[in-house]
Amino acid sequence: MELRRLDVAVGDLERVAEVARSLAGPLVLSSSDGAAAVLAAALSHEAPGLGVWLDLDDGYGAPMAARDVATLSWLTTLEHVVVDGANAPELAAVLAAMLTDEAVDLDSPVATLRGAYNRPAPPAPVTLWWAHGDEVTCATRTLVRRDAHVTPAGELTLYA
Repeated sequence: MELRRLDVAVGDLERVAEVARSLAGPLVLSSSDGAAAVLAAALSHEAPGLGVWLDLDDGYGAPMAARDVATLSWLTTLEHVVVDGANAPELAAVLAAMLTDEAVDLDSPVATLRGAYNRPAPPAPVTLWWAHGDEVTCATRTLVRRDAHVTPAGELTLYA
């Protein structure tokens, strides 16, 4: 299994679509100057199946990210989401709980939720990863950063 991360700028959408179409395997978008979920949605017709790398913090927390992920999952095929930030495993757990049709009651170091809903749930399962250092981990595996290079659309990092 390999996962690629493409760090992009909002102004390079045409180049992002070109690079995304040229790659095999899962690709997640990350952006320091725009919301990755919005970029993936904007590119959904030209480069379907893009995942997102979400940097969560106090200003953009797991419940808000869950709303964006659920919405994106209905706009395009969404298979992979990477959660980054302090306490990424706990944030990913909150995100996972919020990606159901069920009421969420949760107490964790990163969130307290009572009777929270985020309907509708994604139409297909989404693999949630969390980043820590040079690794990304999901429920069943850990991938390690292997390579990074610059493309016309931004820096591309391979995890395998």
